[in-house]
Amino acid sequence: TGTLDLWTVRYTAQGWDTPVAMPSPINSSAKEYRGSYMSDGTLFFGSSRSGIMQVYKGYKDASQNLAVELVGPPISTKSYEGDPCIAPDGRFLVFYSARDGKSSDLYVSFRDAKGGWGTPINLGDKFNSSDDEYGAHLSPDGKFLFFTRHSFTENSIYMVASSAIEKLK
Repeated sequence: TGTLDLWTVRYTAQGWDTPVAMPSPINSSAKEYRGSYMSDGTLFFGSSRSGIMQVYKGYKDASQNLAVELVGPPISTKSYEGDPCIAPDGRFLVFYSARDGKSSDLYVSFRDAKGGWGTPINLGDKFNSSDDEYGAHLSPDGKFLFFTRHSFTENSIYMVASSAIEKLK
């Protein structure tokens, strides 16, 4: 449609159904990118609705209405953060951030004892490079993390065992 919105499409016995744009307040007049669901239906996604790309979550409130809120510090800061990849059970969140001021790197934050987010951990040189890393997604079985590395000459997709993330906790 010429917008940068999130869409869903169902796979049926007859194949792929017609894509449908997600409703407001998930989609807004800003740019929305890359969503990732928890098993309870909570959607984490990137949006520039605050004027800079940040991580948001969408969920149904107590009245079963769709609600969206910024996933604030320590996840979303005054830097570019986005492409959230939430573990289905919500125990960790992988996202890109340019908080070092050099390039976008992948970070992970683990849930703390109070249900909040712990200080993000840079995934280090086994994942990150001097180029930009982003677009993290888990395989359906949760055993692998896929991400993109973008350089001036190419884009490459990498696959890493998700157990490497758990070791950082």
